[in-house]
Amino acid sequence: MIAPDYLGSGYSARPNPKTQKYTFELLAQYVEGLLTTLKVKRYSLYIQDFGAPVGFRMLLNNPNKLDALIVQNGNAYLKDVPNAEIHLLDSGHFSVEEKPVEIAKYIVNFMDKL
Repeated sequence: MIAPDYLGSGYSARPNPKTQKYTFELLAQYVEGLLTTLKVKRYSLYIQDFGAPVGFRMLLNNPNKLDALIVQNGNAYLKDVPNAEIHLLDSGHFSVEEKPVEIAKYIVNFMDKL
C-alpha cells in the first residue's frame, strides 16, 4: 500500500502558490511520478473526498495501468469523467438496501462494457 502526501500537504514540499498553481492535474502528475519512481506498473486506487478528482485524472491519463477503482464519497466532475453515465436514485443513504435490483442492473450493464 502506498499512501502519499499530496504536494503542499503533510511532509511534502510546499511550493509557493504565487509561483506554482495547485491543481488536481498537478497533484495527479506528482502521484504518477512517485509511482514511476517506485517502478509500479499497475495499481488499484482507493479514492475519496479531495483525492477523487486526482484519481480520476490518473485514470484518464493512464487507463491501462489501473486494475481497480474504489470510490468512497468522492467528487466527480464531468471534466474528470466526460463519458460517465449518471443515474440518480431517490433513496438517500441506503440505496443498496432499498433498490438492490435496480442498482444491480446498472452494475451488470457497466461490467458488460469492460
